[in-house]
Amino acid sequence: MPFEGFYHIKPSIRKVRFPKGRIIIELMDGRVISAPIDNFPGLKKLPLSKRSKYQIVNDQGLLFRYCDEVYDLRDFINLDQPQIQIHKMRKAG
Repeated sequence: MPFEGFYHIKPSIRKVRFPKGRIIIELMDGRVISAPIDNFPGLKKLPLSKRSKYQIVNDQGLLFRYCDEVYDLRDFINLDQPQIQIHKMRKAG
């Protein structure tokens, strides 16, 4: 079953913000996802200036320059078990 939003529109990330204690993801279709930053320890430990260094990947993923985790849009929707949904990047060695 494809991962689609309402009106059969595939959700796409437009912008990410970090107001006090939260991560807010704005989608292209106008929806907004808001979650406590506490649910994402890898991001929480970064200062705000480093959180803003992110890249949107394939409209549904987020890479942060100073964080070794890769986040998918689904990670922010299913917050019951975020530790299962978050994928660690392997460091080149």
